[in-house]
Amino acid sequence: MTIPLSTLRRWIRALKPDEPLGLRDPRYVDLDEDGLRGRDGSCVEQLARSVLFRDPGEPSCFLFSGYPGTGKTTELRRLALQLEGVEGERSAVVFVDAEDYLDRYTPPSITDVLRILAWHLDQEALRAEGADPGARTTYLHRLWSWLQQDVEIKDVGLDVYGLKLMAEIKDNPNFRRRVEEVLQLRFQAFAKEAHEVIGEAIERIRAARGVTRVVVVVDGLEKLTALRPEDRTRMEECVESVFCSHVEWLRIRAHVIYTFPLWLRFRRPDLGTRFDAPPLVLPMVKVQEQDGAPCASGVSKLTELVFQRIDEPTSVFGAQPEAALRVLVEASGGYPRDLLRLVRDLLTRARSFPVGPSDLDRVVQVLAEDYKHATLLSDLTVLRYVHANHRLPDGDDAVRSAARLFDLLQVLTYRNGREWYALHPLVARSRALTEPRG
Repeated sequence: MTIPLSTLRRWIRALKPDEPLGLRDPRYVDLDEDGLRGRDGSCVEQLARSVLFRDPGEPSCFLFSGYPGTGKTTELRRLALQLEGVEGERSAVVFVDAEDYLDRYTPPSITDVLRILAWHLDQEALRAEGADPGARTTYLHRLWSWLQQDVEIKDVGLDVYGLKLMAEIKDNPNFRRRVEEVLQLRFQAFAKEAHEVIGEAIERIRAARGVTRVVVVVDGLEKLTALRPEDRTRMEECVESVFCSHVEWLRIRAHVIYTFPLWLRFRRPDLGTRFDAPPLVLPMVKVQEQDGAPCASGVSKLTELVFQRIDEPTSVFGAQPEAALRVLVEASGGYPRDLLRLVRDLLTRARSFPVGPSDLDRVVQVLAEDYKHATLLSDLTVLRYVHANHRLPDGDDAVRSAARLFDLLQVLTYRNGREWYALHPLVARSRALTEPRG
C-alpha cells in the first residue's frame, strides 16, 4: 500500500514529541483517567487545590516537575483554564517561559530569575493596562541603569520591548557573565528593587484585569541541565542555590508555581519543606503494574494518543493496529515522548505499508541503542537496585547517581498511591544488566 507523501507529512507534524498542546487541541488525551498517573488525583487537580484553598490575596509558592515530553506545559495550561473558570473568584494566570530568557545549559542564578520575573511581569502589566511600553519608564530602564554603572555596552541597544538586551544576556556568555558580576556586587539592593517591581506589577495586573487572584507560572526551569558531564557539578550547585538557598526571593506577592529539574528532588530530599506543599512530579503512564502485570488501560490510553494523530491507523499498522502498536507502547515504558518518537521514526523508515514486525523491531532497536550508549558501567549497581526493588538506593553517592539517571531518562517515575520507580524498558533489556556480574 502506498500512503501519499502529503498524508505522511501531516502525520509526522502531528507526532511532534515536544510540542505542547493547546487547550482545545483535538489531539489531547486525558492520561489521568483510571488512576494511570496516580490514584490521588492528577497533578492539575492537586495544584489547583493548593492554590484555591488559600485566600486569593495570600502569597504561596509551589514546585512542579516531570520528564521532558510528558506534557507538563499542556497540564499547566489546563490548570490555568481551571483556575480562571472558578465562579466568584476571578483569577489571572500569567505564564513566564524561562526558555525565552535563559540558555538551558548555562548554570542559573537567583538574579536571573528575579530579572526575568520583574521584566516579564512589568510587560504583562503594561499589556493589561493597554499602555505603550515605549511611552513610559519600565523595569527595563531600571535594569539599564544598573548595567550602565559597570558594564560596557557597545552594540546592545535599549529597544522598546527590551528583547535585544534580554537576548544578548541569554546568548552572549561573556556579556551575561559581566551582567551577573554587576548584579551580584549589589545583590541586596538589586533584589529588593526587583521584588518591588514584581509586587507593583502584580497589583497593576490585579487592578487592570479586575481579578482577586494572580497566579504566576514560571515554566521551562525544569529543562536546566548540564551539556557536558564535567559541567554537571556546577549546574547542580547553581540550581540548588536558586531553589534551596534563595527561597525567600522566589516568594512573590502572588501565587507562584515554578517548574524545576526533576533530579533536584533526589539531590535534596528536604526540598518540599521549603515551599508551601511537597513538590509535584508528573509521572509516566503505567503500561504495567509494579509487580510486572500488564496495565491494559494504560496501553489503551497511549494507543488513543497515537490514533488521535494518525487518522488511518490500519493503513500504517494493518488490520489489527492496536496489537501492532502495542509493541511500541510497551517499549516506551509509558513515556509519551518516546512513544511519539518511535511512531515518527516508523513512518520515516518504513519502505512499505502496512508495517510488519521487522519494521517495529527496527525502530525499537534504534532507540534502544541510544539508551545503551548513555549507560555507564558505574551506573550498573544503581540500575540493578532500582530494577529489583522499584525504589532508590540509600546513600548520598547512590542518590546522586540516581539523580543523573533520572536526567538521562533511564529511571522512570510512576505513581499509584505513592511513587515507585522502574527502569526504562529499553534500559532494562540491556545485556549489561542481565549478564552475571563478573
